[in-house]
Amino acid sequence: MCAGVACRVSAGMCLLVVVMLLGVATCLVSPVAEGVTPYILTDLGTLGGWGSAAEDINDLGQVVGWADGPQGRHAFLWDSGVMTDLGSLTSYESGAFGVNDLGQVVGRFYTSYDEYRAFLWEDGVMTDLGTLGGDMSLANDINNSGQIVGWAKNASGYVRAFLYEDGHMQDLGLLEGNRSQAWGINDAGQIVGDSRRAVLWDEGVMHDLGTLGGDSSSASDINEHGQIVGYSDPGSGYFQSFIWENGRMRRLGVGGLYGAAFSINDSGQVVGYISTSTQGTYRYYLWEDGDTYWIEDLIVGGATCYEILSVGGINNRGQIVGSFMGPGLDEHAFVLTPIPEPGALAVAALGVLALLLRRRTK
Repeated sequence: MCAGVACRVSAGMCLLVVVMLLGVATCLVSPVAEGVTPYILTDLGTLGGWGSAAEDINDLGQVVGWADGPQGRHAFLWDSGVMTDLGSLTSYESGAFGVNDLGQVVGRFYTSYDEYRAFLWEDGVMTDLGTLGGDMSLANDINNSGQIVGWAKNASGYVRAFLYEDGHMQDLGLLEGNRSQAWGINDAGQIVGDSRRAVLWDEGVMHDLGTLGGDSSSASDINEHGQIVGYSDPGSGYFQSFIWENGRMRRLGVGGLYGAAFSINDSGQVVGYISTSTQGTYRYYLWEDGDTYWIEDLIVGGATCYEILSVGGINNRGQIVGSFMGPGLDEHAFVLTPIPEPGALAVAALGVLALLLRRRTK
């Protein structure tokens, strides 16, 4: 029985053999390394335009993000192979950043070329969540109780973290400086974000999570066990990924010159990125139990077929979302699904074959 990234899957070679024998491979489809759980990549497509990117995934496998289509760039909800255009409340674009297990979606819609407001989408209806008295807002996350967090400008034009529930937007206040933002919320209502340093709002009280030694930090996500991830300046001026648990912040140890952790699931799996230079050369990682795996190395055929452009969230099934570029494609949203059993590689082979055949007949 396989468990986690360290599971041994030796049958990966069968996928390469099947594809090559049929002669439909448009790139080298190779198995992942021995001893590593393989992932199959599903291209989510677009709304009819050139590109898309995925930002979040719930435990049912529903994915949200943005995609281009005939009406421009809009927020989408992808469910069981179907991408739905969530529209916008104006003629300008929209994008989605969070989805809960009820299929409620949050994000932003633009009111002009450079101003936007937070929205909640549910049952086919998009609702403007308003602001804290200013002209802009953005919703980042929603839990299974329907509580929404993000940031909004107040009447003085300052950015403040907010909690939206029961039709009311609440200013969460400041720790330090004149700016705060909320990025994630769990089902216990614990909220994480930043106000110069990473903060946790718990039962109405703001807690300073500190730094890795420098002056600033930010918390990106929190799971149901209260584990928190984000990034912090260790004193070098270059941010590093951290995990906060049991009252202590520590580096993930994923390497690189700088980087950040974006999302953590209830198993403690973390996704994020590092850069190895100041030129912005990015690599995206999955971190688990102290080990770091590069996302492209986990995908069947990943190192030769796919260039990972972004990574968003990870759900409790270990599915990861983001965007990639493949043969003949612009930026497309993806969902990566782990293949926990060697026998499941047959399913992966069929999925890859279908993708390759579809491209060949175009």
